[in-house]
Order: sequence, then structure tokens, then C-alpha cells
Amino acid sequence: MRTAENIGAQPEPLSGSPRFKRCSGCDETKSLDEFYRSHKKTGAHGRQAWCKSCARTAQHKCYYKNPTAAYLRVRASRIKAQYGLTEEDYKRLLVLQAGVCAVCQTSCSTGKRLAVDHDHASGRIRGLLCTSCNNGLGRFKDDPKLLIRAADYLKAARKALGLTEII
Repeated sequence: MRTAENIGAQPEPLSGSPRFKRCSGCDETKSLDEFYRSHKKTGAHGRQAWCKSCARTAQHKCYYKNPTAAYLRVRASRIKAQYGLTEEDYKRLLVLQAGVCAVCQTSCSTGKRLAVDHDHASGRIRGLLCTSCNNGLGRFKDDPKLLIRAADYLKAARKALGLTEII
């Protein structure tokens, strides 16, 4: 029905239109640009069922209800996408390393979980490291020769300073 408010307004597009879709959350018909792409490709037009606004609102509610669980879900999802490592695989690797860093043999000093260390050339996982060791390897460009030179430098410096040899 035409009223003074909607004269000149664009008619609402049909939800069956190839460029529009009805949101399952707010029940409004919106442009496909208003929907996130579906990684499952099962939704209409390869888009998620809820519009971006409804999806963000639901995510915020879920996060504020239990932020720790939300953080763990996001972390597990990121590790799975980045390394192909499931949460169960991570736990098994942690048990194999007795719950400590593969290099310094301590738990992470920041209180965070151990980082997944991987070979940058092949992408293969090497182990779990604390933040300090992970950053250290990265600063030495994962180059064993540089690490050996650094160790030799420290040994020589300790000797020159008259300090007792650790190694």
C-alpha cells in the first residue's frame, strides 16, 4: 500500500532475487553484500543465513556471555586454519613435551599457552614453544648457523669476563 512515507522509495526486492536474500535473524531482505560468505557453500548464493549486523550482534552476545570460551574457540579455529592442528592434536603435542617449551623446558612465563612453532619453508609443525623462545628463533631467522654463532659468542664473552662456563 502506498503511503506518504514510502512514495518515491524503492520497492522492496524479492527474496528470490539473485542479488538479494532474506536474513534468518532479522527477517529483512537485504543485498548479498550484507551477508558474509559461507565457507561451507551450502547457504543460498554461498552466503551465511544471518546478515552481517545480526551475525555481529550474536557474536558479541556470545563473547560477553563467556569471553574465555569465545577466546579459546577463536584460537582453536585459527590454529586449525593456519597449521591444520586440532585442539586434540595440540593437547597430544603438549603431553609429549611434558607441558613445557621444547627449547627452554619451562612453561610459558606470560601465562599464555605455548605457541605452535613451524618451519616457514615447509609449513610443518616442529613443536610448541614459549613466547620468549618462539620470538628468539624468529629473530635469528630460524637459522641454526646464527644460533650456533650466538652461543659461541656468549661462551667467548663469559670466558673473557672470567665467568664460569655453563656448558
